[in-house]
Amino acid sequence: MLLQKVYGKCHHLYEKYIERDPNRLAFHEWVRIKGDQTLLKDYPLTAESIVVDVGGYLGDWTESIFKKYQPNCFVFEPMDAYFQKMVERFKTNPKIRTFNFGLSNADTSADLFIQGAGSSVYSAANEKPEVSTTTIQLRDITRVFQELDIKFVDLITINIEGGEFDLFERMIESGLTKQCKNIQVQFHSYIDDAEEKRAKIHKKLSLTHIKSYDYPFTWESWRLKSPVS
Repeated sequence: MLLQKVYGKCHHLYEKYIERDPNRLAFHEWVRIKGDQTLLKDYPLTAESIVVDVGGYLGDWTESIFKKYQPNCFVFEPMDAYFQKMVERFKTNPKIRTFNFGLSNADTSADLFIQGAGSSVYSAANEKPEVSTTTIQLRDITRVFQELDIKFVDLITINIEGGEFDLFERMIESGLTKQCKNIQVQFHSYIDDAEEKRAKIHKKLSLTHIKSYDYPFTWESWRLKSPVS
């Protein structure tokens, strides 16, 4: 146990002071400022706001944002086991609606590699061949927003383990990003050409939004330049 702690500490110091990987440095800085407890939840929301959580997992973030602002929440989680726990968690709260599918660029199904909060449809995220899979449903975000009559979103948070690239392309192409006042996303670097894909999304998104903060491949947030009339 002691050796494991020493190794972990040495590895941390190597990443931070010797390797100097910018993404690792961004992560360490995020941890230092306690971004999960601060920036992820610091938005000008009210009880009338609309919040969308894409990749809700067990609903921890949604619960914390609701306790702070009491907004109307839409939570999307494709894995049935996690979804059922959220149903139980929020069953007495009519302002939090949960949906048992993920959001993407089309209506489809996919195999999900089960790894807790890091579960992903991308095998690159799966380093252990014995990890089990399950089939999940994904839906076109534009159709879902139309069906739910979501016309404007005060905050959308996206953490879908690589699926964010396809999702953003659809949101930008359809103009849906213009309906989102604040967009909070965690990009994932294990996707092929992740740096290039993220840069292209940034270029397109910067036409309508400006960065609120940016910790590359940890968390970043974008704010709409001018509200939709």
